[in-house]
Amino acid sequence: MRRDYILLQMDEFARTLANIADLKKEGKWDQAINIIGESLYRLLGTGARNPREFSKLTETGLLAQLIKTGPAPTVWVPYKKIMLIALLKEAGDYATINFPPRGGRGWYLKSLHLLLDALAHDELRGQSELVPQVEVLLTALSDSPLPVRTRLLLMREYERRGQFAQAREELKAALEKAPKSSTLLNLGIAFFERLNGENDATLVGGGLPRSELQAIMSELLTRKGICC
Repeated sequence: MRRDYILLQMDEFARTLANIADLKKEGKWDQAINIIGESLYRLLGTGARNPREFSKLTETGLLAQLIKTGPAPTVWVPYKKIMLIALLKEAGDYATINFPPRGGRGWYLKSLHLLLDALAHDELRGQSELVPQVEVLLTALSDSPLPVRTRLLLMREYERRGQFAQAREELKAALEKAPKSSTLLNLGIAFFERLNGENDATLVGGGLPRSELQAIMSELLTRKGICC
């Protein structure tokens, strides 16, 4: 697939997002959701043009449909994923306005999970301006606790950014929900073992000095010996 074709499609999608943004500002939510639904239908090629039909698909189902719909050489799939992430967030905005207070939660979670996966695999391909920022989605989800899976994806993202203190907080929140999980304890121990290989300046820059890191790792090892 020619790169110029992909860039043309992404430019067209950027105009679609701009149109949706203008309609939202004007309070024309019915028109906005019609564009969102049509865009999802063209992208996924399944269900009706009503976005509620797409809400029934899991993230795995969404990705499977994304891959099999239309021409799907490897180079094109990440760009389609970018479109999906953005459209899920837009559908979440509509659902939040029309079905408050948590109508958009499922949409936002799917958008966030797919975004974190795309970031982990470097799939944004210079099109990061088209997707919502992680922090925007977290703000939209701030009215209730995040699932453990989301915490772990965030932990991976903060580690990738070098924000080690924030990664530690995500692990802490996950362990509070599942304190006896040997899987979580093992993930935490592996995380701190990786960080222990960094130099002192990097650790301090990430908000997690070595002395604190080693104290937390010791606590996790003790907990693993007691409860697992």
